[in-house]
Amino acid sequence: MDIQKTEQLFKDIKNLEQKYRLSYKEILDLAEKKNIGIPLSIFNKKLGSLESIVKYLKENLKLSIREIAFLTARKEQPIRTTYNRARKKLVPELKARGKALPLSIIENKSLSVLESIVAHLLSYNYTLNQVSSILKRDYKTVWTIRQRINNKT
Repeated sequence: MDIQKTEQLFKDIKNLEQKYRLSYKEILDLAEKKNIGIPLSIFNKKLGSLESIVKYLKENLKLSIREIAFLTARKEQPIRTTYNRARKKLVPELKARGKALPLSIIENKSLSVLESIVAHLLSYNYTLNQVSSILKRDYKTVWTIRQRINNKT
């Protein structure tokens, strides 16, 4: 790695330390966690997509709100609010099993969380019917989301 890339890397780490109030070690630990998979089984009718993801990361993986904010590329306070809402809506821990999505797919803010998930599943040749079944959403909702994705891309 050349000097300029190294210097830029350290600047980026410093910015992350300040933005998310994380230590250097925490940032490196989280960089390793970037490959976290989100089980498809956690999605349900009672919670929104982001609520399900945040609840899973907090309760099943025991991550802090700050770590979740970092991993999802979002601000800490909205993540805290999302978790509190999810906890009120659904008390039991989410059951994790089966196939998983990479957490990194929700970092793209040009699409909503649900749009990102639907786009990812459709890219693996799942049908709209299969996607609606996996995400526990109405077929028409998934169809509408696909239309929105097509309009945005």
